[in-house]
Amino acid sequence: MKIIIVALALLVAPQIASAQALPISFPQGVTIANATPQQLADAVSAAITANPGNAQAIATAVAKAIAALPNARALATALATAVSSSVPANQVATIVAAAAAAAADAGNAGLASTMAAAAAATAPSQAAAITSAVSVSVPTEASNIASAVSSSAGGNTTTTGFGNNTQNTTQNPANFSGGQSTPTPTPTPTPTPTPQTNSPAR
Repeated sequence: MKIIIVALALLVAPQIASAQALPISFPQGVTIANATPQQLADAVSAAITANPGNAQAIATAVAKAIAALPNARALATALATAVSSSVPANQVATIVAAAAAAAADAGNAGLASTMAAAAAATAPSQAAAITSAVSVSVPTEASNIASAVSSSAGGNTTTTGFGNNTQNTTQNPANFSGGQSTPTPTPTPTPTPTPQTNSPAR
């Protein structure tokens, strides 16, 4: 009976089966398909911490597995947060971009902006790199990605460019990428008029 169930699971959900083959552990009875966002984040963080060389493979397999689930956005947020909390900052953009591309390949390109925003919120010094990498990996979502990351980074990320040649910059002082910085204009306070009193002429 178990062989039939396993074979059926492999035929019905190959992405979930491949993600389960990775070193991801859930509490008993929990799978990627029924995990809460917190359970998924905990499992992904633990798997990446135990197997740092497999971080990208773990993230892409999980992204493929969650792409068609009803709570895919919440799980994508948990995945990106777990990745950006578990890998060195200089690897966040590459791994999140690969996960976003995997979700797009699995039919849910809209998860790219969700993952990018969550990763940028967790690793704000990497916001520009995340925007750029995820936009390249899922170009059909580039404008949504830039907007989502800008919102999650507190509005400090500016995107300029022509066509598919997009340059991303950030005002974050921790960004030492050498890119140009576009300052956010500061509104000038309007002076308050002082009340005039009419005093009698002398």
